[in-house]
Amino acid sequence: MSRHLDDLDRLCNDLNSRYGELDPMVQQVKTELEACKINETCEQAQHDWTIPYRALVKDRSSEFMRRISS
Repeated sequence: MSRHLDDLDRLCNDLNSRYGELDPMVQQVKTELEACKINETCEQAQHDWTIPYRALVKDRSSEFMRRISS
């Protein structure tokens, strides 16, 4: 989980404990947290562990390098 997601999760828990689940701010933060979780799982670049690191870095045109540089 990214730092942003960790921060949103803590904020959501704090707001939930202070104001309850029915508060509009709590619901908004929960919605944002779920949206960020979905986006993060889709955007994570997976490393192919069968390719040595040096070979991966040398080939800057590889799909992996294009994903992490954009």
